[in-house]
Amino acid sequence: MIDIVIPTYNNADQLVCCLKSLTMNIEYPYTIHVINNGDSVDNQGVGFDEYIYGQFSEGLVNVHNMGENKGWEGALNYAYKELVESPYMMALNDDVIFIPWHRTFVRQMAEYFEFEDVGAIGPISNVVMGSQNFVNHGMPIVHKTSLLIGFCCLYKMDALRKISVHETPWDESLPGGDDFDISIRLEKAGYNLLVDRSAYLHHIGFQTGQRVKGSEWNSTRMRIATDNALIEKHGVKAWFHCTQSFVENYNPITPSGDEEGDWIRSQVKEEWKGLDLGVGANKTVEHAVGVDRVAKDVIGLSGGRRGVPSVAEVHADATDLPFDDESQDFLVARHLLEHIVNLAQVLTEWRRVLKPEGVLIIACPNQEKTDTMILDAEHVHAFTPESLTPLLMAYGFDPINVFDVPSTISFCVMSKKSPSIEKMIVETNELQEQEA
Repeated sequence: MIDIVIPTYNNADQLVCCLKSLTMNIEYPYTIHVINNGDSVDNQGVGFDEYIYGQFSEGLVNVHNMGENKGWEGALNYAYKELVESPYMMALNDDVIFIPWHRTFVRQMAEYFEFEDVGAIGPISNVVMGSQNFVNHGMPIVHKTSLLIGFCCLYKMDALRKISVHETPWDESLPGGDDFDISIRLEKAGYNLLVDRSAYLHHIGFQTGQRVKGSEWNSTRMRIATDNALIEKHGVKAWFHCTQSFVENYNPITPSGDEEGDWIRSQVKEEWKGLDLGVGANKTVEHAVGVDRVAKDVIGLSGGRRGVPSVAEVHADATDLPFDDESQDFLVARHLLEHIVNLAQVLTEWRRVLKPEGVLIIACPNQEKTDTMILDAEHVHAFTPESLTPLLMAYGFDPINVFDVPSTISFCVMSKKSPSIEKMIVETNELQEQEA
């Protein structure tokens, strides 16, 4: 669940356009909070609540009237303290439009919160500065940045709590630049800021600021005042680092701090011959042969491969492996099985290439811990240890160890190829011959 918070100021028609595009085009479990900093009635005498609830059901959209203009920061602080109940909060302008063919917009950004070091993530747009501008080509599809613009930013609530001062994260004393300020503080607190360049949001831009402050909005005087305030608060070095919007590739699965990978490596003997399937950009077992449908050095476009080059030595699909029967001591399939439609085909293929009593190690997100289908738009199955183990047994594998990865939502199952299925096939064939 995500709480989407939209501050607004006398901009009802544009707000309705934003809300319609959001509710019609985005699939994700969310609650929408509209924070009304403007008038409670419009110039025709129609109440703001009445106007909004006349087009959206209460519960889907919730209107909160502030009674006066508390500003962007004040509205977000109010929502943070009084309204947000989910683990994630999206701050959103009222002058944005969600495009119709991008239903996974929120989902694909939210999936990166699986990693503890991610504090906030934002999309690209047409009216936005820094690395989030959609004309900046050639960047990794997902990358770290030193600045996330606040027009649409998805925050981890634990990260906001960590940087809060006087119980609120947004500094209402600044003349502007709240998104610069929060970006600096999140980085200082050890969090990464991510941009997902496959998530696009259309932004009209400069609507409320110009309505409230007129020609002063985004003027040279305002920018200088904002820069001076940020420098006084954080120092020149932090201010410069933030404003330059530095970009760095983000690769969340690394050998260090990788409990899941450490456990897998501890189960594999050095003398064993094996395959690391769906290896993407990170090989879990160094002496294994990496296999992936994305060829070596080609930049991936989805999942853990997104924006980073493949390290696979063999270019092949996991359902059709170019290896001899009973040629491998072990197979590692890390966060792969949930992406494969035909489980019967792939488990039969993996069994084919394993030696008698060869080892299969599978890692999957655990449906008991979270709704794993919304973590990635490419997930086509959900598993728990209780559902995966009988599936493996049905295709000739004997589960011998289950590991619940402590600091993640994942689990691992280690199985051995069972000889019983071959015996059953032989007996079935003999019986059929006798009957014939």
